[in-house]
Formats: sequence, C-alpha cells, structure tokens
Amino acid sequence: MGISRTSCTLASFTYIDVWVFHDEIAPRALFHTLVHATQMEPLGFERYVELYVCGFVKDRSWLAIPLEEQAYKLEARFGRELRGHFFRRG
Repeated sequence: MGISRTSCTLASFTYIDVWVFHDEIAPRALFHTLVHATQMEPLGFERYVELYVCGFVKDRSWLAIPLEEQAYKLEARFGRELRGHFFRRG
C-alpha cells in the first residue's frame, strides 16, 4: 500500500519569509501564498510544517490538508471579490 504518484505543479512555495513562484505571479497565487505566510506567523515554522505534513499523511492528498483547505477557500473568496471589483457592471 503506497502513495500513488500524480503530476502536480505548485504555483508557489512558502518558506517563512521567502516565496518562490513557478510562473508569473498572478493576484490569486500571491494571495494564496500570503495566506500561508499568515498561517505560519502565529504557528511558527516547525508547528506549521508538522500540521501540513500530518494533514497530508492522514488523507494522502494535499487538497485535504486543513491549511490548504483554508488557503483555497480564502483564495476563492478573494477571486470573487477581485472579479466583482474590476468587472462590476453599472
């Protein structure tokens, strides 16, 4: 029983105060990264990594990691607000 390997490209990687982006920095990707930086601030790096890894090991899916769930929900909300701000009719 192993972990299946699937192809996945991360938009960015957050390491304390260093943010690495794979491609052009889109507003949503930047916001998602800022959520992770904000999560890391009160938790500290070691606790953040512990929660992240334990979340992955539990369900073997990075989408099910509670820290990622929170970041994606906030990112989606940001995206809706961003669209509403720039493309508002009337």
